[in-house]
Amino acid sequence: MHTNAEVIDDDEPTYLSVDEVRAMIRQLTAIDATRIFQAARWFSARCGMPADDLQQEALTRLLSGDRHARRNACFAREVAGIIKSLASSECDAAKSGLREVRPPPDGVTSPDLMDPAPSPEALVISLHDDGPMLAEISKVIEDDVQLQLLVEGICDKMRGEELEELLGTDTKGLAAARRKLKRRLQSAFPKGSGL
Repeated sequence: MHTNAEVIDDDEPTYLSVDEVRAMIRQLTAIDATRIFQAARWFSARCGMPADDLQQEALTRLLSGDRHARRNACFAREVAGIIKSLASSECDAAKSGLREVRPPPDGVTSPDLMDPAPSPEALVISLHDDGPMLAEISKVIEDDVQLQLLVEGICDKMRGEELEELLGTDTKGLAAARRKLKRRLQSAFPKGSGL
C-alpha cells in the first residue's frame, strides 16, 4: 500500500516544465515547425497580428512559464492552441478599442510598411523542405520558359491577373499554361513526387 507521499511522488506533473518545453522546441521536426507556423499564419489573417509575432509570443510565454503545454499532448497542437488564444485576445482588444491606431502627426513620417518578401528564416525552411522537389520540377520544365515563369510566379504567391501579366497572356492562356504544367508533372511523377 502506498502512502500519500509515495503516490504524489509517483505522479507526473500534468504540464511540461520550462526545461522540458525548451527541449521540445529543440526537438521540433520540420513538419511540426511548419504546423505551428501555419497556425500562426491562419490566425494572423484573422487578428491582424503578424504570424511571426504570434509564433514568437506563444513560445515566449511557454518559456517564461506564463503558459503551459500538457505533458501527453501533441506539442505542436498545444502551441497552436496558445497562438489561437493570443489571436483571440488580440481580436477582443481591437473590438474593445484597446488597439487604437492614430495617423502620425503632420511632419512625422510613418514607419515603412512591412516588406512582403519572406523572412530569411522562411527562405531557409523553404529551401530545406521544398528544395529537392523544386529541383526535380525545374529539370522537368527546363526547356519551357513559360512554365518556368509560371512556377516562379506560383512560388512567389502570385495569382490570377499577376500571373497573366508575368506570362504576358490572358485568362485562357494562363489556364492553358496551368494545364500544360499539370500534364508535365503528372507525366514525370505518375505516383507523386516520390521525395
